[in-house]
Amino acid sequence: MPWHFHSEVTDWCYCLDGMIEAQTRQRGDRSAAGVLRLLPGQSCRIDPGTEHRITNAGDTVCRYLLVQSGKYDFNKITAAPSDPA
Repeated sequence: MPWHFHSEVTDWCYCLDGMIEAQTRQRGDRSAAGVLRLLPGQSCRIDPGTEHRITNAGDTVCRYLLVQSGKYDFNKITAAPSDPA
């Protein structure tokens, strides 16, 4: 999933299989990143305005459930040259 943020939507991400990584950073501050690695049964909350992306953090297939609340929007962020792919 590409880097993006939501203006009003809160994301709840639940890992079902494998290992997922939720990468977050404050809007406009690409140097201050956070990384959460989730195993099955673990979850995280991503608040509105937080730049984020969800990736597969393992060597096997992963599955996760994404629950969103709020007025939906998807604001894609163009990656800077220093951003990881």
